[in-house]
Amino acid sequence: MVATSTPSGQSINYQWQKKDYGTNSWINIVGATSSVYTTPATTQGDGGDEFRVGLTSTGATPILSNAATLTINIGATTVDNFTPDQIFDDN
Repeated sequence: MVATSTPSGQSINYQWQKKDYGTNSWINIVGATSSVYTTPATTQGDGGDEFRVGLTSTGATPILSNAATLTINIGATTVDNFTPDQIFDDN
């Protein structure tokens, strides 16, 4: 989804926030002020953390996005072009 403002041409300001799993406080992520946010490297302990973005524009009511929950998958690895003889060599 893309954010737009009315009247057209007004700048939109972004501030990404994070809420650690099991807490109730949203914290501004320092330097995360663009329309896109990429997390730094994550670990299993980051699972369940939530992220959202606040948008502001001159003369507009500030809004917050819905939160997205970070899910960490560990374990199985996917191997492309796998054939059983690569693991089970009967020779």
